[in-house]
Amino acid sequence: SRARLQQARTNLSRTEIRAPYDGRILEKSSDLGQYVTPGKTLGKIYATDYVEIRLPISDEQLGHLNLPESYEGEAPDSDAFPTVTINSSGHQWEGKIVRSAGAIDTKTRQQYLVAQVDTPYQRRDDNTPPLKIGQFVEAYIEGQTLDDVLVIPSTAISSSGNIVLVDK
Repeated sequence: SRARLQQARTNLSRTEIRAPYDGRILEKSSDLGQYVTPGKTLGKIYATDYVEIRLPISDEQLGHLNLPESYEGEAPDSDAFPTVTINSSGHQWEGKIVRSAGAIDTKTRQQYLVAQVDTPYQRRDDNTPPLKIGQFVEAYIEGQTLDDVLVIPSTAISSSGNIVLVDK
């Protein structure tokens, strides 16, 4: 019994729990005093150097964005991806679209773009709180600029899709 106790103390002194990167705890799966074995999941963490946000984009919206295409054997030009402004609870974070999903979601018929916001947990001069995991956001992506267009109020469009004009 004493030998096993001494071995347990030795094992405990050699035990070190650390993450392979800077992060925050998302979920804790064990508690103080609980017996754990090698390979047991103790919790989940997430990195704090940047955060990625999946943005659902419809086909119609996708048609207005200039996104680089990815072909086999070629990496898309990362500078060609647009910037994105993320808004939530009256606060703003600037990011960049870093990639798009390779497939369209069969249930929603939307493609997902992934926006990356760097250093979302650093203190900012304007006292913006950190961007939280799971937080709802609105994303604004600058699309194509259209020239020589007119805004037509929806009331001027009939149910058949014709534009109603009224003159003298």
